[in-house]
Amino acid sequence: MSKPVCYSTKAFAAASAAARLAATTIERRSPGSTDVQIEILYCGVCHSDLHFARDEWHFTQYPAVPGHEIVGRVTAVGSGVKKFKVGETVGVGCLVDSCRTCPDCRAGLEQFCAGMVMTYGSMDKHLNAPTLGGYAQSIVVTEEFVLRLPANLSPAAAAPLLGRPWGKLCDLDAWLPTAPDAAETIIDFLKWSIAQGMVSVAYVIGNPDARLQARRIIEASRVDVRCDFFASEAEGLSWLRRNGLG
Repeated sequence: MSKPVCYSTKAFAAASAAARLAATTIERRSPGSTDVQIEILYCGVCHSDLHFARDEWHFTQYPAVPGHEIVGRVTAVGSGVKKFKVGETVGVGCLVDSCRTCPDCRAGLEQFCAGMVMTYGSMDKHLNAPTLGGYAQSIVVTEEFVLRLPANLSPAAAAPLLGRPWGKLCDLDAWLPTAPDAAETIIDFLKWSIAQGMVSVAYVIGNPDARLQARRIIEASRVDVRCDFFASEAEGLSWLRRNGLG
């Protein structure tokens, strides 16, 4: 397969396990017919990024560009894209592709696909090179792995939410540690999650008033949604470990 047309974008990359991240230029494929090109506005910093940059999981290829909590603005779409338009605010999480044909993919559980493509650290089948993450100015992702974000949700606050399996990646329990002053953002995200048809979601909300409001939203939604609530991040982590998720 011939290499697709590419464009250059700025990024921060680690050149080795011992190197600090440094400014560089990377190549992204130009959007294909089902691709969405995104100007990255925010990218959360996850501890997974540090493990990856330092090769603590022993599969990193360098130069390595971490980042899988991406929020940005659509700058171009392929001719076959139906879900997104230029100018919309979108998110990209831990995955950017999968085989689409296996039983897990057909069930909406792409995170279990043997051919899943992670946002960084997997093999990019288009470029025949490792995938490069969101510590960059731009990224191109097939539309099936792009999430539209609500207009009333702060893009900066939304980015860290993408570090766990939401929306397209969901049907696993997820948890959300947050400061009390982020309660409004969490409630907005809860409303959006229900609208997306997520059926098994666990939130960690530190603010008791926010927990009560969230429960009322769930009850009023009249859909099959399960939410687990925790008073602290430590309590949420304990729950994850007890249930084999942490």
